[in-house]
Amino acid sequence: MKPTMKWLAVLSLGGAMGAGPAHADYTYMGHCTDDPAVSPEDIISSCTGFISRALAENWQQEKIPAALLFQATAYERLEKYGRAEEILKSAVARYPAFRPAWVNLGRLLEKREGPGALMATMDAMVQQRPNDPYALNEACWMGATTGEELDTALADCNAALQLKPGDVNILDSRALANLRQGNFAAAIADATAALAKNPKLAGSLYVRGIAKLESGDTAGGAADIDAARAMDGKVGDTYAGYGVVP
Repeated sequence: MKPTMKWLAVLSLGGAMGAGPAHADYTYMGHCTDDPAVSPEDIISSCTGFISRALAENWQQEKIPAALLFQATAYERLEKYGRAEEILKSAVARYPAFRPAWVNLGRLLEKREGPGALMATMDAMVQQRPNDPYALNEACWMGATTGEELDTALADCNAALQLKPGDVNILDSRALANLRQGNFAAAIADATAALAKNPKLAGSLYVRGIAKLESGDTAGGAADIDAARAMDGKVGDTYAGYGVVP
């Protein structure tokens, strides 16, 4: 992937803030949220106030990236896409380690500019964070779920595993990328390795089942798929949304 978007030049201004915990505590943010029950106007006002206060008082600044994301999402709800894009570009420039902003920016650009923008944005993220296994895994997962740039997706997963060997989430991502590439034995091996670390990964089990079916192991594939569906009743719908079906 070779991004050509002119805005990528602003990323040289970026700092380095972590993505934060998976379940961050957003206490004190009030209506600065992604809750669809809250009006977008209220979200924008609350996020603007929160960000200003956090910066002025040097307080709760680790939550600013999420506040920018919520603000941008609210502008999207109002169909003010240009403003949403501006905020997301600012977010990735200032906080390049905050992966959700990259993903949302890529999806918005894809909506506005057409196919290829999401993966170009993921490539830009990797260029900014070449030694960040989480950024590499995010890019790999996006490629695997969209079915785009699969060679690059696999390379990203391989690089991530070099930095974080045996990571269960990266193995799960690479299993799907290998499946979509037609590398069924590799997909089975990755999914099996992920499941050895976390047997409750319904996605890995589902992917392994499909890979087994494609390899001619009808009984084994059906057993894995049934077990995955028993574990997560929506796993089939989730993967169908990626265009991956038995």
